[in-house]
Amino acid sequence: MNFVRLCGCKGRRSCLACEASFNLPRKDYFASLKAFNSYAFCYKCKKLYPGWDAHQVIFDHHKHRPADGLDNPGICVFGNFLDMWEAEKVLDSLERTNWSTSQSGRRKQNFGPIVNFKKMKIAVGDFVGFPLYAKFIHERLRAYPKLENFCPIEQCALDYNPEKGASIDPHIDDCWVWGDRVATVNCCGDSVLTLTKYKGDCYKYNLEFAASSGCITGTADTLQNHTTMRDWNDIVIRILMPELSLVVLHGPARYQFEHTILREDILERRICLTFREFSSPFKLGGDQYGIGKLIAAKASQFW
Repeated sequence: MNFVRLCGCKGRRSCLACEASFNLPRKDYFASLKAFNSYAFCYKCKKLYPGWDAHQVIFDHHKHRPADGLDNPGICVFGNFLDMWEAEKVLDSLERTNWSTSQSGRRKQNFGPIVNFKKMKIAVGDFVGFPLYAKFIHERLRAYPKLENFCPIEQCALDYNPEKGASIDPHIDDCWVWGDRVATVNCCGDSVLTLTKYKGDCYKYNLEFAASSGCITGTADTLQNHTTMRDWNDIVIRILMPELSLVVLHGPARYQFEHTILREDILERRICLTFREFSSPFKLGGDQYGIGKLIAAKASQFW
């Protein structure tokens, strides 16, 4: 499957267009995950309750007894982070900016440094800061719990279109350069984020840096021990991401679970903004602070 595809997909990733054009097999994450025990996150009581349908679990909030729910391993969902007028202004600004083709049926607009995760190299490149339309979002993020000192270094807009079979494969955001908190603002369209325990080694995603280099400094969270993590072996976590909401993954949810958005959960067009901060090696006192300081200065600018 290593050949040029105009849709933007590479390797094992695919969308409806290249699956039809090249008769490509598709890994059915939906069917495999449905075989697990599923729990959905109720952001109203901040607990996990049995069920695959995240909308239904939240609808049943009035029936919940917090003592019966599973503890939250590092998930925050805040409704109405944006109002409708603000979302429309952001969407209008995005549509007036060129989108780049991405993989698995997505489009993207990315602002931040150039990073090679495999070679662990980073450069300022042509990064000169962020679009002015997003300044109020950057400032508002720091007013929310868990994000008090959050300074975005990367802003990535993603466009998921159901007509393209858009999705994103299970993954953990890189741990060498990106820090403890990943924040996503959902500008339009409801969707669901699905989490499963990561069962691979510590070298994928540069996870060894999360455990050994003090990446986890933005919040007071600690990683769960092996005994606790065994409880998640056969559990799928479903997180409703309502339109206009803010979703934050931190601590265990950030480092010890892979997250995915299934094709089956993109039922309408979804556009979101994801924000990432530096890990501690790129902050004051870290061994990458020299380049980190240069990039952070660029990230404080808006144009």
